[in-house]
Parts: sequence; structure tokens; C-alpha cells
Amino acid sequence: MLNSTLFLRSTSANRSYIKAADGIRFLAIFLVVTGHVAVYLNIKAVKPYSYTTTQTIIGNMLTQMGFGLQIFFVLSGFLLVIPLAQHYANGYPKPSILQYYLRRLVRLELPYLLVLTCSSIVLVFVIHKYSFSYLLPRYIASVFYSNHLIYGLHPEPLPIAWSLEAEIQFYITVPLWALLFRLNAYVRVMLLSIVIIVVPIMLANYPQYGYVYFVSTCPYFFAGMLVAHFYILPTVRVITSCYANGIAVALLLVMVYIFPYCNVSNSYVPMVFPWLIGLLIYVVVKHNALYKPLTNKYIVAIGIMSYTIYLWHYIVISFVMPYLQPLRIGNMLLPNLLICCAIIIPLVLVISAVLFLLVERKGMYSKLPQNWARAISNKFSK
Repeated sequence: MLNSTLFLRSTSANRSYIKAADGIRFLAIFLVVTGHVAVYLNIKAVKPYSYTTTQTIIGNMLTQMGFGLQIFFVLSGFLLVIPLAQHYANGYPKPSILQYYLRRLVRLELPYLLVLTCSSIVLVFVIHKYSFSYLLPRYIASVFYSNHLIYGLHPEPLPIAWSLEAEIQFYITVPLWALLFRLNAYVRVMLLSIVIIVVPIMLANYPQYGYVYFVSTCPYFFAGMLVAHFYILPTVRVITSCYANGIAVALLLVMVYIFPYCNVSNSYVPMVFPWLIGLLIYVVVKHNALYKPLTNKYIVAIGIMSYTIYLWHYIVISFVMPYLQPLRIGNMLLPNLLICCAIIIPLVLVISAVLFLLVERKGMYSKLPQNWARAISNKFSK
């Protein structure tokens, strides 16, 4: 049986917890992991797989790696801004900005530095892909989430960390963006909508600006803020679960179908996609769409571990996949993808669970942010 005290989330009395949000994290990390397995299969395949004309909806969904990342971006925009949004828009007590920063420092940094260091050691001293002198400055840049700003590439010490660099830029600027909730509600919606619509159009015409990851991802973060705007409205009629479930399923199917066309050279689809994800998250958190599956304790537990899973999954894939390549069956992607996922996903979950308990969970429930914030406040108040 799952030990809820080890894997399920607990929160203090003054902080709300949206349980379905961890179910959404499960969906996002599932798509990321299966998508990376599919990418590895395609890149390393001696003979290309067939999937463009015969791939089913299931196979298409399982290969949508970026789909999962964008769900994470919208969810972050929603969850991180809510406390300040409630303060500015509805008069709730103002949360501590200092504790906000310290909580993320304690929670996120140690797991990130651990995997970044382990990956760099393997790349330099085990498989000898890079020299020490070449990787060291890139490692240092990655420590400060600035690799893409300096080198303009996916971070070579840990390529999947590009999305974390985008996330950290949003984390740092959340108190600034939250000031939008001091504005008139209609003005707020208009400004957020303009960003969501205009940025993809700009990137379609000036793709060189996309190397600043926050620029290319900000429509998704702002879509999450738009979800927060509607979530905190005091008077909203909740639709029935049947309609909510139908809307959520329809949104997923539409996104699966159009995502392959979501790139900077096609401004129309990137302009639409943040709205679709935002609407999906809204009907889940506000109208309880897909509530039973997304709040199942096992689904929630995996969602809570999603940060650790994200940090380590591609390292596991890189080590295991070479041994699975000889198991190839025919030329169809879907059966080969399912076989590889059936082997890799349980392994990723076991390794991530151990690392979550040893590293990330300690930061989740640490009292250091509150204690540090109190000590700093007392020092400057004297």
C-alpha cells in the first residue's frame, strides 16, 4: 500500500491545496517521459519508424513531449500567482515575498544541483563526451539558469534543464506580473490576452528572439495567470461534472491533433495552444473535470514527484534504451514505444521515488524558509 505520509502532500492551515493540480502534473510528466522515449527511438533508429500515416490517437498522444512541458508552464503560471492575485484582487492577506523565494530555493535547488553535477561528471569522466574545460563554464552557467542566455543552446550539462531556465525566470518575476491583479479586471484580461496572442506572431516573424526561453514560453505562463483570474472570481456557476468531463476530453483530443503543427514558423497554432491548455486546467480545477482519475492517490503521488521524475528521467532513458533497441518489432513506432515505455516507466518511477524521499521531500517540508525569512525580517526591522 502507498504510504501517504511519505508520498502525499501535506499543507499548513494557511495555505490552500488544489489536489487536482497534482493530477495535472501526472498527465504532464507522463507525456514528457513517453515523448522522450519516442524521441530517443527515432533518433537512434537505424531504419526510420512509420508513424505519420498509421499512428493512432494513442500513439500520437504518447509522443507529444512538448505538450507536457507546456502544461507545466501554464500550471506554474496559475499556481504561483494565486496567493498574490487573491491579495490584490480580493483583499486576502499578503503572502511573504521573501518566504516565496526562499521556499523555492530550498525546495528546488538541491535536487537540481545534484542531477546537474551527476550528469556533468558522467559526460566528462565516464563517457568522455565533453572535456572538463569545455563543460565547466557551461556547468556554472547552468547553476545560475543562464546557459541559454550565454551560449544560446540547450544546456549541454543537462539538456532537459532548458525548461527549468524558463521556469526560474518566471518564478523570479512572479511578484511583478502579479501586480496586474491590482488593475481593473477587464484591463487585466485584455493585457494578458494581448501577450498570449502577440508573442507567437512576433516569434513567427522574428524567430531569433525565441532563444530567450522566457520570451517563447511566456504565453503559457500568462495563460496560467488568466486561469488564476477566472479561478478567483467569487461568483462562477460550476457546470455539471458530465459537461466538464466532456469538455476536458475534447480539449485533450484537439490538442493531440494540432500539437505537431505547434512551432514558431506557424503562428496560428502556438497562438491557440495556450488557450486550450488554460481552458483544460480551468475546467479541472474550477469545475472538477476528470476529478476521480486526477485525484487518485497514486496519480497524485506521481504528480507530486514530477519534479524529481523530470530531472532524472532522460538520464535513465539514455542508459536503458541502448539495451532495448535490439527488441525492435517491425517498422511501426507505437508497438515499439509501448514496449520501451513498459520497461522504462516503472524503472523511472522506482529511481525517482527513492531520490524524491532522500532529497526533494526534505525540502518540501523544511522549516528553513520560514525561519530564514523571520530572521532576515527581524534583522532589518531593528
